Amino acid sequence: MKSPEKVLLGGGMLLLVAGLLFGAAYGYLVEHQPLLVLRESYRDLLASSAAGDVAGAQAALTQAQRMNYAYVRAVDVHTHTLKLANVILLVGLFYPMVALSEVMRRRLAILFVAASWLFPAGVFAEIFSPGILPQALAAAGAALAVASLAGIVLGLWRGLRQGRAAS
Repeated sequence: MKSPEKVLLGGGMLLLVAGLLFGAAYGYLVEHQPLLVLRESYRDLLASSAAGDVAGAQAALTQAQRMNYAYVRAVDVHTHTLKLANVILLVGLFYPMVALSEVMRRRLAILFVAASWLFPAGVFAEIFSPGILPQALAAAGAALAVASLAGIVLGLWRGLRQGRAAS
């Protein structure tokens, strides 16, 4: 097994373990709290609305929106991490058929793994700081993952084409 395949399979396995551990830890230690806050916020929203308390309803809605944002981001970290890990592992299995120079194969493998770690890290940062910097981090990770995967697919296409021409 060559170095790029080791990078992909090792990085994919580490990302898979990280995603599973994050999901288990979040589900066991944290998830019940946001769900309780959401339930209370929606209850307060309905009670305030029924009582005609516009300010109370707005405050409850704002709290529910903030908590829902954080909850969805945490679930996104878990799912994106696991999905990217599976794509990395699948790419690692087909990587010997990628017809690119060894330097380009190594660079694309490292870039793809790094971008696949960067994307969920940016989404995780959005939980604590919903500003532009974490969103830019997540967007950069996603863009780099797509770009590196496009290069890998191009190399795979070239490899398959060369294989067909040889036979």
